[in-house]
Amino acid sequence: MTSADSSTHSPLPPKEAGQPQTVFRKYEASIRNTLTIVLEARRGLTAETFFDVADASLLNQNLLADLLHISLKTFQRYRKDNKRLKPRHQ
Repeated sequence: MTSADSSTHSPLPPKEAGQPQTVFRKYEASIRNTLTIVLEARRGLTAETFFDVADASLLNQNLLADLLHISLKTFQRYRKDNKRLKPRHQ
């Protein structure tokens, strides 16, 4: 098996370089202030934040949703309805 063949069997999808920096820039103002982080957590994060984190990480959306004990379908519905996650789910 060549090195090209072994990469096709990886359980993790390839990610494009630069995505974490893009996500960081989007949230930079919010994460630089501790009080803002606490207040946003109390309000509940948007479902869009979940998808941004999934895009910037090496975890696929299903795995990340499983780690949070919320179905991907729920995240998709929350995103469509522009809903926030309840603080206990974060």
